[in-house]
Formats: sequence, structure tokens, C-alpha cells
Amino acid sequence: MPKSRSNPALVIRALLVGVALVAANVHAQAPAQRPIRLVVTFPPGGSTDIAARLVAQRLSESLRIAVVVENRPGGNSVPGTDYVAKSAPDGSTLLMATSAFGVIPSLLGTLPFNAVDDFTPVAFVATFANVLVVNPSLRATSVGELIELARRSPGTLNFASPGAGSTSRLAGELLKQSAGIDIVHVPYKGGAPALADLIGGRVQLMFANVSEVVQPIRAGQLRGLALTGKDRMAVLPGVPTVADAGYPGLEVINWQGILAPARTPVDMVRRLNAEIRRAVQSPEVVERFQALGITPAEGSPEDLGVHIRAEIAKWAQVIRAGGIKPD
Repeated sequence: MPKSRSNPALVIRALLVGVALVAANVHAQAPAQRPIRLVVTFPPGGSTDIAARLVAQRLSESLRIAVVVENRPGGNSVPGTDYVAKSAPDGSTLLMATSAFGVIPSLLGTLPFNAVDDFTPVAFVATFANVLVVNPSLRATSVGELIELARRSPGTLNFASPGAGSTSRLAGELLKQSAGIDIVHVPYKGGAPALADLIGGRVQLMFANVSEVVQPIRAGQLRGLALTGKDRMAVLPGVPTVADAGYPGLEVINWQGILAPARTPVDMVRRLNAEIRRAVQSPEVVERFQALGITPAEGSPEDLGVHIRAEIAKWAQVIRAGGIKPD
């Protein structure tokens, strides 16, 4: 039999197809070929920044690509969020979104981005509750007693918050609306000065981050009345949930999640989701999260998208009913 001869053109074509397939496979597995920037719209040192750095470190290890936290605070989170919205959809720029992401569309009205259309949900990171705390001088040891006290003396109780866009502020408004009481909002430039005045008795109540009030509650400087989450917490064993206290409508769960610009390829999103879920469930991250009073979250990109749309709708109603404006 005569020997078959290779066709050079066919060989070259086969090689090119093989190279293309390998490149496509690598592209599907790696979210980016350059360092990933995880944008945090708050200053360094807060719980969101710490959580972002923990996740970034684990992602760097698993993806073998540098993942760098980039802080872009200020402007009610708008400038940093808009920066990510207008970044290339190649997996190299991500946003560490928080509960504020579901609030600012209704609070601020006009935005340079669309919170739903301009982003691709990637993964949940964590959830955490607030705790309703009062100054011990207030004669209320339960949510029911607080509401009754407010009804007897309308307009005399003040509640502190770090600002209009915070879940602390919105939880206070939710309490006003659901219980039909008149309590006065006192805005502060941050949680620390608000807590200082609460402990000092200049304001009477506040929905505060759990991590910020554990020690004051243990020291008797504050009294915890109810957690706004679904579950009780080991760090505050004597504090019931709002549902246990008989007020399930006061449930407010803070969240953190990672978003990418719209039109980020699905394969990148799936890979990032898997790696982020693995990161937040690692023993080291779980331990650090627990110290911050937050809980690792699970969920698909679709789950995060559904949650964000529900949050936007929920807070739009509360903000509209309360006539809330930016501070």
C-alpha cells in the first residue's frame, strides 16, 4: 500500500484549532489575566473592608492571581460603585456591595448607574444583624415596653443612627411605621459618635451593629432588647430576635456580596462564585467573621440577584412612606 502523506495546510489548521481550544479553556477557568481589584466603598478598617480583605486573600491563593482591595469611600458609596459599573466586564474589577446598595436608588433618586441593569451578581459573602439597644436609664426591658413608652410620650424618645442610608436609620423608621409611634431620628457622622451619645444618655435608643455593642451590653452600659436577624447569637445569649419578641416585621438583615460589571461572561461569574463560596466557608474566614459578628453566606449569582431586587423594593417603600431624605 502506498504511504499516506500529510497535508501541511491541514496540519497547520489542526494546530490552530487546538491552540484556540486550549485558550478558550484557560479563559473559561481564569476570571482575569491581570490582578483583580475588589472595590470597597468604605474607608479601611471597618467590617466591610476587613471582610473584603479576608476574601481577597483566599481568592489570591485559589486563583493564583493577585486580588487587591481598593478603597473608594465617600459620596454615599456612589463614586466607587459607579467606577465598577463603568469598568470592563472582564472579571478584573469587582464591587464589595453592602446593604446600602439596595437603599441608595430610592434614597438618592438620580444615580449615574442602574443598580440592577449595570451589574452582574456574583456571590453572597456574609450577613449580619443589628441589635436594638437602649440606654439603661430608659424604663424598657423589651420591645413591647419600648413601644408602649413611646406611645405614652410621643416625640420624646430619640434614636441615633450613622446616617440616612444606613440600615440602622431604616430599622428605626421601620419601627416607627410598623408600631405607629413617634420617635425622633438624630443622625451622626458614623457609628462611634452615635454610640457615645447613646451610652452618655443624650439619645435613648439605636439599632446598632452587633460587633459594636457586645462589650457595652456586657458592661451594663447598654441594654439589648432584640436582634433584627433570624437567629439568636451566642455572643448575646440573653437577647431575643425580633420574631421571638413578637415583632417579626422588624427583621432587618444586613448583607455583603460581590458584584461585577454587567455583561461579565457567565463562565467567569460561575468560577468566581465557586471560589468565593469556598473562601467564606474556610475555617480561618469563618472564625474571623464570627469575631466580627457576621455569618458567612451561601448562594448562587441568581440568589444574590433576587435578594438585591427584593431589598430595593423593600427599602423604596419604607423611604417613600417615611419621607426620608439624605442627611
